Amino acid sequence: MFWLIAALAALGLVTSLGVHGSTFFGVDPSWGGLSVWWLHGSALGLCALLWALAKARGLAAERVFERAPRWMLTTTACLFIYALVNFGLFFANSWEGMPVVEPDGTFAVRNHGDFVRSISEDEFHHLRALEVRGLSGHWMLFYSWSLSAATSAARDVGSATSASEHDHELELA
Repeated sequence: MFWLIAALAALGLVTSLGVHGSTFFGVDPSWGGLSVWWLHGSALGLCALLWALAKARGLAAERVFERAPRWMLTTTACLFIYALVNFGLFFANSWEGMPVVEPDGTFAVRNHGDFVRSISEDEFHHLRALEVRGLSGHWMLFYSWSLSAATSAARDVGSATSASEHDHELELA
């Protein structure tokens, strides 16, 4: 089961990397029927599932990553730092408010529902891309964390299984 969770986390990581990267090329991945917001829920869902499974197995928090490959842990640590910096930049760039489509089809920036200013469609898509970029940095972190934790758990289960099979073979001998 942990390998399945690891595969889902890897798929989410690659997808969120693609979504995140696309925002640097002027793409608004949240527009035109593309639904990228499922990445938000599934990133958090995988983390919650792994946390619940670790608690059910009585695994202490410091052991969650014990058997993950070093490169995965390094990647997760780097993504943690990147997510902090990326979110700080997002926050600094969105101080004015968030882009919205007004009921009459025009575009505007609103801050807590209050009208700030009108914007062009191009600026709307640029600001939406910045919004997706701000969140997708966290998606990458959560998927990387889930991939590392699931891989560690799968390796732990695999070694426990092979050890118990080895012990069983010794008992039969």
